[in-house]
Amino acid sequence: MTEQIRVDAAPLHCSVCYNLFSTAPEVLPCGHSHCPQCLSGIENIAIRNAVDNGVALNQISIECPLCRSRCLLNRQRVKNYAIEAIIASMGTVTNEQDPNNEIIAAKNILIKQLEKNEREMKRRFSEQEIRIEKAFFFGVLTTYFGVGFITWLLSFST
Repeated sequence: MTEQIRVDAAPLHCSVCYNLFSTAPEVLPCGHSHCPQCLSGIENIAIRNAVDNGVALNQISIECPLCRSRCLLNRQRVKNYAIEAIIASMGTVTNEQDPNNEIIAAKNILIKQLEKNEREMKRRFSEQEIRIEKAFFFGVLTTYFGVGFITWLLSFST
């Protein structure tokens, strides 16, 4: 029988993009872990800024998104294999399956609201389409038969 353990999922998410780690995150010297994609993005920005400001490549540093401590860019990249092992042992949990994830819950609320808005817009569009068709129909009748015919025709509907 498989033993089940409840784990707080917050440390298993990247603090930059809020996605659940899918592979081993990278650990900064301060001890915080972030996904490799987010750290690469932060490093690219730091490199561009350094080039613009004339900073030597071996002096480029980045800031940890959580604690703001600085670390050199030319550091050895270290992966957090402990978090990767925890994620692998959890199976195929995705962000959408994590009901405790507040971000996903907020997204689901927004999706429901957008779906409701879409239904309302479609209803209004249908009403406008019917009005346009009626206006077009009466415009064609007026063009071919004149206003007198339309007035006579409308007298039967009242």
